Amino acid sequence: MSIKKILVTLPASAHQLQVDNNIGAELHVEPQDDPVAGQEAKLYFEITDRTGQFQEGNCDCKVAIERNGQNIFTADLADPVHYTFPEQDSYIVSLSGAPKPGVDFQNFTLRYDIQAQGGSRSSNSFVAGAKQHALHFILFGIAFIIILVLYIKDRKRKSR
Repeated sequence: MSIKKILVTLPASAHQLQVDNNIGAELHVEPQDDPVAGQEAKLYFEITDRTGQFQEGNCDCKVAIERNGQNIFTADLADPVHYTFPEQDSYIVSLSGAPKPGVDFQNFTLRYDIQAQGGSRSSNSFVAGAKQHALHFILFGIAFIIILVLYIKDRKRKSR
């Protein structure tokens, strides 16, 4: 009986979680999960194992990057993995792992869709930051309006 791979895919923005049976990993890309073509990005993987057998030091883990079906980068897993996406385009980042001899956890392969943006990092980072913190801006604005209304009511009450 073969074990069926279950892959969970979340949207290509923000942190991405992928799961292959018992092994899962969340990918975070700096800057702000919005890599810019031609500028170095840092890829961080937070790996978890439902069985508790996985340890990064006991894994022959590799990171690969594909563009248009062609492998353009392969490296051992490091924290972080440094890579410069060459052009504005869609990429697939893969994390694969196999246990070193004497260690017992399942082999895994996780794939993430990444979109490298064109333009300058500062404008992309500002937009990404604004999107990430939109709720904070809204809540701050509401709190400011409430405080302003209470202040005005208090001043009117005191002036009577």
